Amino acid sequence: MSSKFSNFTYYIRCNNLELIEQALTHILEQEGCRRIPLPILPDDDIEKLRGKPWLLCNELWIIGLFVGSFGWTIVKVLPEQLICRRARDADRPRLSQLAMHISSDAFYIGCSEVENILMETDAKGSIFTSGDVDDLSGKDKFFEESINLVERIQSLEHLKLMYSTACIVHSLQGISRISENHSIFLSPET
Repeated sequence: MSSKFSNFTYYIRCNNLELIEQALTHILEQEGCRRIPLPILPDDDIEKLRGKPWLLCNELWIIGLFVGSFGWTIVKVLPEQLICRRARDADRPRLSQLAMHISSDAFYIGCSEVENILMETDAKGSIFTSGDVDDLSGKDKFFEESINLVERIQSLEHLKLMYSTACIVHSLQGISRISENHSIFLSPET
């Protein structure tokens, strides 16, 4: 039996969950999204949706904030790469906008069978993307961002401290439920 592992996690160097929540809400509302109250669903319905997340990705975006170690916040998102992408007509990804908005560093780790990617950004909005994706275009891009083929930004060495929390987040993913720590947004297309 083969085991498949994937993990898509954001890390924000800020332990103020309220500030991060407000910044993400502001960024998404600027795109035409609107925040909605948490739906009341029986646990078995939630589990069905977790097993088939693609059923809602175009209409509902879910963001969960978790307290991390060393003053970091762990962010889980559905669809997983939402914050790595640029909004329509934007000049930078949402992760870069978030880092600038809260004046802090942030990074994303995406690991799956088709990608192993690290996207880093600092408080100035600088972006550094490294790793590999199954990019059929041959342009070495992760969505709109070029994958850098040079040494990573030395000022963002926090990855060494935080990588161990990725395992903790993976176990959290299996036990977390929709609660007051999660935000749900209707996408602009809805």
